[in-house]
Amino acid sequence: MNNAIQVVPIGQISSLGICAAAALVGGTMDSIAPTNSSVAAGQIGVVKEWTVGNGEIVGGVIEFSISNTVANVAMNYRVRTVAANSVSANLSQNQTAVVNYYTNPANNSTHPRGSWGFADIASSVSYKAGSGWAYYNASNGNLDNLMTASNSYKISGAPASQGPADSDKGHYGVKYNLTVTLSNDTGSEKKVKIYVGARGTEYYAGAVKWSGDGVTYKIPALKSYLDTPGTNQEGVEVVTVTVAPGAVITRIITLSTAGAASTPALIAFQTL
Repeated sequence: MNNAIQVVPIGQISSLGICAAAALVGGTMDSIAPTNSSVAAGQIGVVKEWTVGNGEIVGGVIEFSISNTVANVAMNYRVRTVAANSVSANLSQNQTAVVNYYTNPANNSTHPRGSWGFADIASSVSYKAGSGWAYYNASNGNLDNLMTASNSYKISGAPASQGPADSDKGHYGVKYNLTVTLSNDTGSEKKVKIYVGARGTEYYAGAVKWSGDGVTYKIPALKSYLDTPGTNQEGVEVVTVTVAPGAVITRIITLSTAGAASTPALIAFQTL
């Protein structure tokens, strides 16, 4: 089992999300043993638990696999998050009904919740060197908005007491793989810069990796168009690529959005 979980003061939620996103993209999550590695049929087991102090928040990413020890027998299981108000509580005894997701009264937005059969999202974009500025929306709520309430497992057969599913528009806990094709049909060498910025109404933050160098970079809070000037920086440069005359280069940008951040992410291309 791999995890990138931290317990931090509530005011550091953005930093927590950025670190978790970087561990997910870079494959540097900690390997830990589950609290209960085996659970008998009809019983409840604990994957992992944490003690969270007053004024603190716990969050991050957990990766684990579930398999049946009996061959050719289908499994029927649920995975949920529970909490207790005592450090001595036995979390495996908490079988209260799942609460409905939170709706923010300020903008009527809901927090994503659901279960999907994938944890990676793939898309692609092409750019011709010398064609000026070009922009792409990652997680733009249209072409790549795949983790919707309608295709969540939670829609099928879930009891009403668990509350409804909701779309994961921010792709939290997901790796977004954008295949980038750079071409140069001119007669001279070109340099192309690729940037990440925010294009939503709130800041964007997370982590990014360019497959050409394989290095993971943390993305700080990037300014949305509603931000006060000077609050956050405009964007970050991912890479500068030299494209030879007549060449075509294909690479992958891998992104993960930090918890508390917002999408869409802006991918911008510029020929120097």
